[in-house]
Amino acid sequence: MADEITSKQAPSCSAGIIIVGDEILKGHTKDTNSYFLLRKLWSLGIKVGKVSVLADDVDEIAHEVKAFSSRFSLVITTGGIGPTHDDLTMAGIAKAFDEDLVLNEELINLLSSSFDLDAKSKVYANSSYLKMARVPRSLKISHGNDPSGEHCNFPLISVHNVYIFPGIPQYLEREFSLLESELLLSNSKKRFFLRNVYLSAEETEIASILQEVHEKFKSIVHLGSYPDISSQKFKVKLTLESDHVKYIEEAWEFLQHRLPKDTIMKINGDGLDLSDQSGLPCVDDEFKAQNMEKVYQLLDPADESTTSACVKGAWGVIQQTLQLYSLDELCISFNGGKDCTVLLHLLHAALCKQSQLTQQLNALYIRYDSPFPQAEEFISQTRERYNLNLITMTGNMKEALKTLKKTHPSIKATLLGTRRHDPFSDALHTFSSTDPGWPHYMRVNPILDWHHSDVWSVIKKCNIPYCSLYDQGYTSLGSAHNTAPNPSLKCEDGSDRYKPAFMLEDGNLERAGRN
Repeated sequence: MADEITSKQAPSCSAGIIIVGDEILKGHTKDTNSYFLLRKLWSLGIKVGKVSVLADDVDEIAHEVKAFSSRFSLVITTGGIGPTHDDLTMAGIAKAFDEDLVLNEELINLLSSSFDLDAKSKVYANSSYLKMARVPRSLKISHGNDPSGEHCNFPLISVHNVYIFPGIPQYLEREFSLLESELLLSNSKKRFFLRNVYLSAEETEIASILQEVHEKFKSIVHLGSYPDISSQKFKVKLTLESDHVKYIEEAWEFLQHRLPKDTIMKINGDGLDLSDQSGLPCVDDEFKAQNMEKVYQLLDPADESTTSACVKGAWGVIQQTLQLYSLDELCISFNGGKDCTVLLHLLHAALCKQSQLTQQLNALYIRYDSPFPQAEEFISQTRERYNLNLITMTGNMKEALKTLKKTHPSIKATLLGTRRHDPFSDALHTFSSTDPGWPHYMRVNPILDWHHSDVWSVIKKCNIPYCSLYDQGYTSLGSAHNTAPNPSLKCEDGSDRYKPAFMLEDGNLERAGRN
């Protein structure tokens, strides 16, 4: 399947999304699926050209699927694949490609196991199960690699370039990871960068300036303008979007010299060293609202999954830490790696839950001699995303902590993304003081007993942004001169491509790319 996606996407990929369901059109339910897919595809470097919401009607579905399939390299449908009379997506897709609906033996076997039926024959005896197994003749099935390690109710299914997902958001989000891993392989070098600019000027005042910028940069930068009449802090939000940071820099340089004086209230965006100004909207307010909620869902006592257990354990340690120390006494160690990234997200969720984000959170970044540019870029993004007070040090950890003790004497404890798999960490406790001869700090290790797969399961379930190097086969990040992609993730097709880090099956090989 990866080869099929690659051939359709090169050199770039565009997508169309079709949401099937009368409930949405009648206002009985909200469409959260399109929001999820738009964010996911954008993060994968895939432009969505159109989102269509359709009624449960075979002819309408067929017409839209046929049009989307010819227009876009990738089409995603959600909804309408269940057992009831109004689940008509499969019939519509079959009609779009002039195919018959046929019983798929593999789906029948999957249905019998998924619904814990005693025998496959019970599927044949029940028309609702048969309906779910009746699909277009050319349908392909892929089980892929689910990074959460948990059971998926359904495999990844597709007809030509149309990928078919359930409408239930929890199932869609889980099963999308199967497609995501394939898209990462074929589109790994493509991503988008975004800069947001908040202005105090009216849109009518700057319309001619925006037109000038658009005409000059329209082939390389997309410029958007969005007035906000409800905000007391700004009047217009501008967005500059491109697949190269340097293009955004060029367009921004051109734009800012033409804007009326003193109208720029705030700027933020990917890969840029920008200062925060309190009281103005943060670039990722929607991100926080959506993805912090995903953390809280994993705290549900009814959720007995391994992922939920990991989050609950770390959450308890974080809660205890917040009772022992004030924010100015805390610091999180952050170098852009996956472990400290997931810990930062959980800590931020805990602070949001308790409304304790009254000040910036201290983050200590001990910079390597030869850092990866991608890691530096991600650290800058993360500082902006979580509004961190990033304290950057150089040299080894012991010397950095000595300097920290002098420059920030109020800090008493550091939170670390250390796990027992890390070197010299097998004897650590959740709360461990620094060793004799080191500056005195309490080391807090909330994810100490997590495994490699647990980290990626939480990242995927909570949509936590992570460093792009992990999509290029790196599984543990150090300096650029001593870190390489993990050999066990090398694709077997003879190319120089690597699978993304979350596809690593043996967690013991996590540091295989580190020297």
